[in-house]
Amino acid sequence: MELSEKIRIIRKARGFSQEGLGLNLSKVNKNGISRQTVSDWENGNTEPKLDNIRDLAKVLDVSFDALLDDNIDLNDKNVLNSVLKHLSSETKEKVNNSFRYRIYEYTVTKKDYIKLIAYFSILLISLIILVVGLSMLDKVEYAGWLAYGGGLVFFMLLCMLSLPIYNIKKIKKGGRYSSFGTLSQTHFVIIGWSDNQFDRTIYVPVSAIEKMELGKNAKKRHGTVLVYLKDRAKPIETSDIINPEKLIYVFENLDSYVANPKNEKE
Repeated sequence: MELSEKIRIIRKARGFSQEGLGLNLSKVNKNGISRQTVSDWENGNTEPKLDNIRDLAKVLDVSFDALLDDNIDLNDKNVLNSVLKHLSSETKEKVNNSFRYRIYEYTVTKKDYIKLIAYFSILLISLIILVVGLSMLDKVEYAGWLAYGGGLVFFMLLCMLSLPIYNIKKIKKGGRYSSFGTLSQTHFVIIGWSDNQFDRTIYVPVSAIEKMELGKNAKKRHGTVLVYLKDRAKPIETSDIINPEKLIYVFENLDSYVANPKNEKE
């Protein structure tokens, strides 16, 4: 894979604009790197020098070999994730102390409500039949009533066996939670949608984050978080997550944060 394509793919995955990448490269390069220079690299008009590639690896937080090895294809999302998860030796210990946040997935569907309505409708009809039958007790022979009562009890037991406890709990909770993102002292992993062709998960270096704020209409229990990157005007908005205020608090106190499994289950 061409170096120009790699620069573009990794830059977007890290949340940098061309101008933002140029500004960050200028901090480690005494000659300065402009947005146009980054654009020329990505379009293949010019090729970065060896020193520039080293700076790119440092700013984008990937290995030097990942940029130079032509056999590495970043169109493969598994390869891209592996490259983005690269950590330098001096930061490997820090990443183990990470905060995991949960994605809020509202997965209650019409089928869940239909199952509950159908169940309680059957139960109500059974009770009505029982009441009507009891009112006619003196008009039916004992053997017939015994068969009727036994059949009705059996039918109600079947209803009880299929009691949709799972659906009730699911509706009560408002959905289920399955995906996790992480915030460590080195990276903030923003979970996005994925499919067989593309993975929208973004690995943002913590050093590139200026601040975090609650998203519009965020609630205490769940909501989005706006992530403002240095040298980029438009923030990145996370998925709807559980307890967004906790994520912001951990980011603001990241240096003193110590991972606690109990906190991660909130």
